[in-house]
Amino acid sequence: MYLIRSFMLPALIFLFCACLAAPGQEDPPAKAGKDGPKNQAKTTPEEMTLEPKEVDKIAKILGEIERLDGNSSIKDLKKQIKLKGVMKSELDKIQNSGRDPLKAVTSWWHVFSNEKYMKYPGRTGHLANRKWIHNRMGMEFPVVYQLLVPSTYRSKTPCPLVLCLHPKEGKFKSEDFLRHMWSTKELKSGPILLVPEFPDEPKKPKKAKKTKKTKKGEKAKKPNMDDEVEKPESRWSDRRKLYASLLLLGNQIVREYNVERNRLFLDGFADGGIEAWCIASAFADLFAGVIIRGALPPEEIRFEDFLNTRFLLVGVPGMELDPKKADALAEKMKAAGVNVTVANLTEAPKPRRERDFFKEIAAAQISFLEKPRNPYPDRIDWTVKENYTRRCYFVQSTEEIEAEVLKKDEDKKKLPRFDVKVDRASNKLVIQTHRILGLRISLNDRILDLDKDVTFEVNGKVLYNGRPKRTFEAIEKSWVNSGDWSRIYPWSQGIKIPQPEPEPKKDPKKKEPDKKTEPDTKGENGKGD
Repeated sequence: MYLIRSFMLPALIFLFCACLAAPGQEDPPAKAGKDGPKNQAKTTPEEMTLEPKEVDKIAKILGEIERLDGNSSIKDLKKQIKLKGVMKSELDKIQNSGRDPLKAVTSWWHVFSNEKYMKYPGRTGHLANRKWIHNRMGMEFPVVYQLLVPSTYRSKTPCPLVLCLHPKEGKFKSEDFLRHMWSTKELKSGPILLVPEFPDEPKKPKKAKKTKKTKKGEKAKKPNMDDEVEKPESRWSDRRKLYASLLLLGNQIVREYNVERNRLFLDGFADGGIEAWCIASAFADLFAGVIIRGALPPEEIRFEDFLNTRFLLVGVPGMELDPKKADALAEKMKAAGVNVTVANLTEAPKPRRERDFFKEIAAAQISFLEKPRNPYPDRIDWTVKENYTRRCYFVQSTEEIEAEVLKKDEDKKKLPRFDVKVDRASNKLVIQTHRILGLRISLNDRILDLDKDVTFEVNGKVLYNGRPKRTFEAIEKSWVNSGDWSRIYPWSQGIKIPQPEPEPKKDPKKKEPDKKTEPDTKGENGKGD
């Protein structure tokens, strides 16, 4: 039985969930329905699709169910129950025609991006200095941002989006990023541009100080509630600021605008570029590509984490990442398997005239934005840096080994890691892990054939072999937990990874028994006495 629940867009998971186009990326497919997304990864020949009318009908039913969600009146609850029955009948009807709707992966993309599923009220133009506030643990995290929506945007068609991070130092603000980095007519008519102002520290009143006893008739001085607690330097990649900026994207922007999830990009300039490196390292599977302007990566960045993330490196004369260093960095990244393009400036940009210099790479930017990510890559090589970076595409770590329990120093230095290869010929996943105790793997028919037995081979041992059972509940769960409509997984399976048994510890107090020697009965000449 198909059970429908609400499709709320939980914030963090979408905002920086990124899967990107890499070597071997696929070409855009034909539009599945009149409201379906364009420029997506091409469907495989074996993949079945829903008819446009079926896509529209399912999208309409799910949209009506969601709009009724949260209403507690008996009348609305009855409507929901009735709609769920209609949804079940529609899916059963498709199933009875000899087509399994749960195999139509890309058709579900069109369902969730369909205007009949969700209305997008956002308007076009430059929406300046908008403010959104994230409340967390009694503290307010305000996000002031610029939003530039091209005049060519239409809510029926998903549109790419670029999250732009401007420098903190100097007078280069969010509005300047739009004016100088995306200044040409061709660039402005392409993606939605979201440019948050550099995050400020949250306001929190100081604790009231103990005051001296007041004299008779004198009022006690009240603490100043407008004082701010001193905080270290604020950065986008700080976890709390990251939540605020990403929740803005996940809770606000994607409800106003039809954002194409497979063409979400990140763009950073100067120290904003350093932040882009850090954010991409934490959420590489979210982005179709990352543009870095004049910023070298931090030392802890591991290039293998970007196997499925494309990069456009812009060498800027006079900055840390100048043209010569950009070329050298590109070679290092390519050696690690990363898809990298370099577009260097020939002259150092002058302050307040950056647009005149960055126009030079406008053609490279336009070309870079045309390619979508592949949300179902053939290989994933990922390290777990924090609890919120456990998932990459369709694989998620559920538990890791703490470094403190490891004996070897070289093992302690290495982060928890999983390396997953898709072997379609054998219908299995070949996985290597380090410091990983468990994985949850979510699959669809574009990754492996779920009509056959699938195998998970981990560290040389088969830990799972069986026939998957597709369910709509699994698709719903993967969508609800991400807000990313490319995360269509009708089946998932958790596995525990056995670890090698540690060698028994030797007791220093316990002496080893003396070795017994046989008496020499043959004598010195070997013939006996």
